[in-house]
Amino acid sequence: MKKIFNLLTLAAVFGVATSCTDILDTAPNDKLSSGTMWTTEESVDQGVIGVYYSLQRPFHGNQIIGAD
Repeated sequence: MKKIFNLLTLAAVFGVATSCTDILDTAPNDKLSSGTMWTTEESVDQGVIGVYYSLQRPFHGNQIIGAD
């Protein structure tokens, strides 16, 4: 009887733990989503600056690579 009770309790715990996934699916507050990124002029400027920076970054700061 105790084994059946433990199995039912374990099944109930797993059932409750897996049924609450929508609470855990929240949008991050520190990042912009692709749907809201290009809506304001300020976010467009930040996006263009970010793309420009990521294209420019590989060419700066790698002076040690290839040095003898």
